[in-house]
Amino acid sequence: MSSTSAARQVLWFIMTGLMFTDPNINQSYFRKHPGMLLWWMFHRLTSPWRGLPGFIIVGVQKGGTTSLFEYLSVHPNILPPFRKEIKYFDFNYHFGQGWYRANFPLRRKLALKNALTGEASPNYIFHPLGLERIASALPGIKVIAILRNPVKRAFSHYHHMREQGKETLSFEQAIEAEEGRLHGEAGRIAADNRHPSDEYFNHSYLARGRYIEQVPRLYELFPRENILILQSEEFYARTADMYHQVLDFIGLPKVDLPGYRVANQGKYAPMQAGTRQQLVDYFAPYNQQLYQYLQRDFGWG
Repeated sequence: MSSTSAARQVLWFIMTGLMFTDPNINQSYFRKHPGMLLWWMFHRLTSPWRGLPGFIIVGVQKGGTTSLFEYLSVHPNILPPFRKEIKYFDFNYHFGQGWYRANFPLRRKLALKNALTGEASPNYIFHPLGLERIASALPGIKVIAILRNPVKRAFSHYHHMREQGKETLSFEQAIEAEEGRLHGEAGRIAADNRHPSDEYFNHSYLARGRYIEQVPRLYELFPRENILILQSEEFYARTADMYHQVLDFIGLPKVDLPGYRVANQGKYAPMQAGTRQQLVDYFAPYNQQLYQYLQRDFGWG
């Protein structure tokens, strides 16, 4: 066997090995985008020299995480990762920290630009072990959460699932079915890294909005000065001010953007009045507990 042929075989072995240990690349993807496999192979092989995030947006889903991530990504002192939702601390944890690092810029590039990198994966705050995993791997990380009125968040989440073909029930049927759909799923996901988790994440319209069951874990796992909780409604009403607050929190100079586009804004018919009142009543005690815990009234009704 010639040295050229041997080198090709070694290269193919490395490429296919990386291909089959990454959830975002498979044979079909490789056939359509052969250059991307080489690109990902390079990132995997150089992962020891890549940075880790200085900030992380942990949720909530449909609360504004994409908008905030996009605003931060254009800051001159931020080099974003190569995909917004890396989903390492929830779905891809079994691939290991080398896989995680491969998503971020090289440390040399970050140093040259005096820049930070970060990520946003809105399932992290809701995953049974997501926050614990972050605290273990990134103990000094700055953590940002955006909380939205849980009634509106649930309805937006539902329509997002409908658009993706992951929900066939009416909204009223879906919230009625939720307890049965999610029963025992958190425990199974915590016990088995590869347990199918579609029900838990796709159909958790009410559970995700019970913030008092999620927010205290932030304060148990991270220093108070490393936590920033924003209100989604305020974020969109005073976007520039909130953006500056985030920049100050992560230690970067304030800049003004030419515009603040709202990402992934859904359009759908309004919720039935009776259903809305049902959810207002449902979330009221959870919201009150959250207000008391944070010593902050979000005024959700």
